[in-house]
Amino acid sequence: EVHTAVLQASLALTAAVEGSQAEAAALQAFDVREALQALVDVRGSSPEESALVRALRRALLQAGETALATHVVMAVPTALSACGRPAVQMLGAEVAARSRSSELLPHLISAMADPDAGVGQAALQAIISLCDTEREAAALLRPAETDAGERLSQMLAPAGSSVGRHRALALVLALSTRAPGVAQGSSALAPMRRELTRAGDDPLGALAALELVAEAGAYSPQAAVALIKPQGPLGSCLLDLCAQEGAEPMLRSRALTVTGQIVAAAASVFVADAEVAVALLLDAVGSALQSEDSSLRDGALNALTEVCAVVTGAELAARRAEVLIRLCELAMDPRSSSDARIPAVHALASLAGAERTAEERTMSTGAEEALRESVHAAAEPASSPAETVWALLRRKGDTFVEGRIAAYRLLVALGTRPWCAVAVGAHAALAEQLCDARSESGQRACEWRHAAVVALALAGDARFRASGEAGPYGYAANGHGIPQVATASRTGA
Repeated sequence: EVHTAVLQASLALTAAVEGSQAEAAALQAFDVREALQALVDVRGSSPEESALVRALRRALLQAGETALATHVVMAVPTALSACGRPAVQMLGAEVAARSRSSELLPHLISAMADPDAGVGQAALQAIISLCDTEREAAALLRPAETDAGERLSQMLAPAGSSVGRHRALALVLALSTRAPGVAQGSSALAPMRRELTRAGDDPLGALAALELVAEAGAYSPQAAVALIKPQGPLGSCLLDLCAQEGAEPMLRSRALTVTGQIVAAAASVFVADAEVAVALLLDAVGSALQSEDSSLRDGALNALTEVCAVVTGAELAARRAEVLIRLCELAMDPRSSSDARIPAVHALASLAGAERTAEERTMSTGAEEALRESVHAAAEPASSPAETVWALLRRKGDTFVEGRIAAYRLLVALGTRPWCAVAVGAHAALAEQLCDARSESGQRACEWRHAAVVALALAGDARFRASGEAGPYGYAANGHGIPQVATASRTGA
């Protein structure tokens, strides 16, 4: 009978129009704690379960944290422990996150080890939400201080399940960005440091650790800064792995890519904090670019593509002669191997500012001069940078579309510089194809071709201006912006 009344209240709530008096009355009659208990008791994947889940989510949007804290704490552990009922468990995690009750942390940590990926991730996110201050994060990172910290420590132990350990490490990394001082000396990060520093003994374990680091670094710029500071809990491990000559090339390549992503995220907001990490990363990149191993070289190019998207990274890279010269050789020299050229062209486009705003595209005078000289020197056997671009653009068909997009992207970045615009304008065949909207058919290629001619038009060439005004498809004078490139799809992140 109790469940019947709860179900009726649930149906009334879901049927009410948002903001109406009927909704207000339904919310008043709806008891979250009783609904959670009913949800545990009803049959899984049933209409009753669906009705209760919908009503509880609706009530959560309206309930204040204080009300939740006083009414649902006792019901959440039961919901979280309802194994085999992911809808119930995930809703329990959602309620726990809204309740702001630290008493629920031990139960959420236990739920992180659930075989269902959705449940484990929901519990992980709920814990991160509850530990949103340095004090709360620090308490969980000190295993001896709380029951939750002790459970987390047990989950990190080698004897624990691999799934639970993976999620526990992800949680520790996320918390370490909020309490870096505590994380530095915390035993909770010891397994992660061990995986990264003993990569030679267990490359697969180190790769798994890198993926966790990548997830944690993407959480926020603050998280990225905490991770890549050389004196931080993991910064030295990451940068050492990037520079480790004896490491497996595939592992070192992934380390370069992940570190590049994290450094770029940090430098986008916290320039001063990231400069040391950028410099150390560029040391490793300069060495890897010289490698004959294609996977290691690609990792270095991916790292450059990421870090040079930020003006600080581009400026520092342009000042490194060994990095800039080698990058231009791989991108512009016609003798460069085909498998290296496209990622190198993308990296050079990032350095030149393909995704940066017009104000940030131009670097310092010294960096700009170094860029111009290096591009011309690398392209010299072909007589002009325009000839190198032409070599990519004249290859037609879908098979070579990625090479053409890389070339267009490079022109977007370099084309606003007069020396490049003049060289392209003087190359009759290249200029003609760029101005011909019919030379491309796919949306991405059409938009990048248009973006390239818009950039080149800034130098004053009437041909490029007319083509830009005609739009990506050649028949509408519109103001399409520069298309966005999915960096992750180029780097494999």
